[in-house]
Amino acid sequence: MNIASFLPFRILSVAVLLMISTLATFAKAGDTPRDDQWKTGNRILVRGGVSVPMFGFAALPITIADFTPQEGRMPAGAAMLGATFGVGTMYRLHPSVAVIGGLDVNYNPYNTTEAEKNLRTSIGAINLLGLNINLLSSALASILQSSSSFTAQAHWNGTLTGGLRYDFQIVPAILSAYLSGEIGAMYGVYPQTESKVNLTIPLFNINADIINTVKQTSGVGFVWAVGGGLLVSERVNLGVRYVAAAPTYTSSIATVVDSRGGATGTLIIPGIGRISSQDIVSSILGAFPERNAPFSFPTTIIQCTIAYAF
Repeated sequence: MNIASFLPFRILSVAVLLMISTLATFAKAGDTPRDDQWKTGNRILVRGGVSVPMFGFAALPITIADFTPQEGRMPAGAAMLGATFGVGTMYRLHPSVAVIGGLDVNYNPYNTTEAEKNLRTSIGAINLLGLNINLLSSALASILQSSSSFTAQAHWNGTLTGGLRYDFQIVPAILSAYLSGEIGAMYGVYPQTESKVNLTIPLFNINADIINTVKQTSGVGFVWAVGGGLLVSERVNLGVRYVAAAPTYTSSIATVVDSRGGATGTLIIPGIGRISSQDIVSSILGAFPERNAPFSFPTTIIQCTIAYAF
């Protein structure tokens, strides 16, 4: 055996021996429960960590329709990695069984950078006079200049939950693993977003801003959560929790056209036909429905936290 292959084998052997020795020590210590074990009673946990968005909550809007919530259709959340913090209670009925409850707040920024890129691409494909037209590569590109911008607030939500927790005592008063399950309510705040499309049509002497605003709104929904982790020295809790809810919001959408310039007219575009500046503006306006409608917004996150029990 050469040195290159022998060295990793030696390191692995030493690591295995240390693990066996450590487990043997833990097993010996576990033969007699320590007096300072938290057997029954209540403690308060203060926790904080990261909030990881999942599934549709993290999905980016791709088409113009994805930027506007609609009844019966799940909007894209574009949520990014954020933070979570909260306070909980844990009442042990038994060293392994506890009733738990908690109030947690989650913050996830909106991915405005990538959303703006997709908005720019999506306005390049609209339905004009019954035709699917790409404004960026068709004959319209020679007469039409367009740009876009997108701004959004962050996602906020809070959960109030209660449930049960089961601890597997590995070394009493030193180390335990646990599983938990909770149900409750989520109060969510859907962020305000603003999509702005600028159209410049020199031949028509038109310079217009089409501004679509989805106003901030709040809603409530049922939430459930499952989790697990480790409790060290009956004080430090390292946990991972999967949280899922679908609050119902009512969107308030406003679309405004700020038009500058005066002359209007019509042109004949090869392959498209006769169009006017109003045809172009109306086509983009049609992509931003202006209405108030209830919609369900699935909100799924994974919380990775560290907590201290007082």
